[in-house]
Amino acid sequence: MIIDLNEDIYDDDVVEVNADEQGPSIPCKGMCFVSDEELATLCHNYAYKLGFTFLVQSSLLMDEYKALGVRRTGVGKLETQNHMLKRLRLHCKMGGRKQTMNSQVSDCKVFVEGRMVEGRMEITGCLLEHKHTLHPNSSRFMVNYRNIDCPTHNRIVINDRSAIPISRNFNQLVVENGGQENVPYNQRDVRNVVNLERRMSRIQGDAVALEEYFRKQHDADKNFYSCIQNDEIGTLMNAFWYDSRSRATWKDFGDIITFDTTFLANRYKMPFAPFVCVNHHGKSIVFVSALLSHEDSDTFEWVFKQWLLCMVKNLGSLTKWSKIGVAIHEAVHDFLDADEFDEAWRLIIETCGLQANPWMKEMYEIRQRWAPGHWRTTFWAGMSSTQRSERMNRFFKGYVNVETGLSRFLLQYEAAMKVKVEEEKIMDSQSVQPPLPVDKTVLVEYVFHKKYTNAKFAEVRKQSVALKHTNATKTGALGYLLFYRADENVATRMKWKQKKSYFLSIDKEKGEFSCSCKLFEFSGILCRHIIRVIDTEVIQVIPDKYILDRWRKNKVRGYEDIRVSYYHPEESARVKKNRDFSQRHTYLPSLPMHNDATLLLYKEATKKIRSALEAEVGVENTGTDG
Repeated sequence: MIIDLNEDIYDDDVVEVNADEQGPSIPCKGMCFVSDEELATLCHNYAYKLGFTFLVQSSLLMDEYKALGVRRTGVGKLETQNHMLKRLRLHCKMGGRKQTMNSQVSDCKVFVEGRMVEGRMEITGCLLEHKHTLHPNSSRFMVNYRNIDCPTHNRIVINDRSAIPISRNFNQLVVENGGQENVPYNQRDVRNVVNLERRMSRIQGDAVALEEYFRKQHDADKNFYSCIQNDEIGTLMNAFWYDSRSRATWKDFGDIITFDTTFLANRYKMPFAPFVCVNHHGKSIVFVSALLSHEDSDTFEWVFKQWLLCMVKNLGSLTKWSKIGVAIHEAVHDFLDADEFDEAWRLIIETCGLQANPWMKEMYEIRQRWAPGHWRTTFWAGMSSTQRSERMNRFFKGYVNVETGLSRFLLQYEAAMKVKVEEEKIMDSQSVQPPLPVDKTVLVEYVFHKKYTNAKFAEVRKQSVALKHTNATKTGALGYLLFYRADENVATRMKWKQKKSYFLSIDKEKGEFSCSCKLFEFSGILCRHIIRVIDTEVIQVIPDKYILDRWRKNKVRGYEDIRVSYYHPEESARVKKNRDFSQRHTYLPSLPMHNDATLLLYKEATKKIRSALEAEVGVENTGTDG
């Protein structure tokens, strides 16, 4: 039976149908329904009677629901519901082309399509001629028609809690219903119910462990912050936490942050979502952590609200906050030019009398980080969100995987954080050792090897080494303002070398450098083009604005002395002393063995050292020669 999609429909052809009253009647063009749900019910009843399965091939949301953010992948209020559709197309499960030799698909063209017409769902086209054998006696085994009602579900769960095996559990239900032909599900469906319930029980058990972990952390660290979100029945949904050391890193490195949800860290497939920043060695560090149940707008809104609560100050109890909030929103989103935004902000400060408000002052000082009008030349510390995600994923994979429970995850999380701290301490120690090879004829190398950590100086040196491929040509001047073009040869996949040009401006009076490659603006490292011009112009001093505090090796950072569960500053200092003593002790005893004179000198020296140490710590003199 083939229905012509182009055939005109007259009022006489339109038949109002109630699927519940009519039963499994045959879908045909012109039939109208109160909703698309009734249309789907009729089609599924028809398919069940004949022995095949209908699937939703496509659907189209009404415009008013699209505007609200409803979508197929939505959750909760944003999940697509039947009454929201203006078009629904069902097709036979056997439709489509064969992808493999064993595929059961037969390119069946059977379909039913309905559209919303004047408030009713009307069948506007259908084709009901199959290209495969139908199996009406096997309909109850098909996925679409298998279901477990609520009382049966509860019975299965109770039996499982009573330690009744799944096979016996299923057989009891079959006997009670008078045979398998009266049971609209199979043993595999029962197993799925049991596995789901067991999984939820594990989550609840791990949720208790998570709460206990947070409680212990808070007892040991009064600045520890955590928040757990449960659903309406008390099941763990999301978790968020940070410690005092992590929060302190915000002051030094909180200017650039990435948020990554790509790592599945436990058997519940809850994404581990760390807030990641870059330390003074250019290494990724975690300063806030979250476990999420879904990746949807509601979950992200909850996470970012928690993040704002713990990391960002607020305006306090300003009585005009609603008015101030509107004004700030307009300034941020309506003025995309930097000068226009600055003027709008100034008017807000004056109009609302906020000249003395420290939060407003601080936010204005860091406006390049959040105001759209100042984004174009924003410093990102060389961070690429994709690159950071890959690095952190690779790091945490060594500690947790998709089979890890929450209890185990917490232990492994602390172990991973401890490794991160130790990595930073080792790099700190290496940075105060004799520096890397330095070419003192290049000003930037001479300056930055004293200022920057080894890792960041290595980046400076990389730019310096590339000078051999870079030439700079002066193209103009305007007073103290000089203009240059930097040319360099670069290797590409298509050519052995290719010439590229960059354009620079140098203000010698103000000490300002700018290059079209924007390397400094992005990563905080002077590019080779600027280094070449500095050398050409024989500039003797690097302005302080180009020596960033975040890369300095000798800067005192407050978070380094904060004690948390995975880091003890006192123990770290003691380990460092022991390591230093061990190195000296290993080296010195080998020297006295050269001859009698060196041995005598060693004994006299150690005797004096021992006496001085015993006197310092108040130990009675042993009187034993060393």
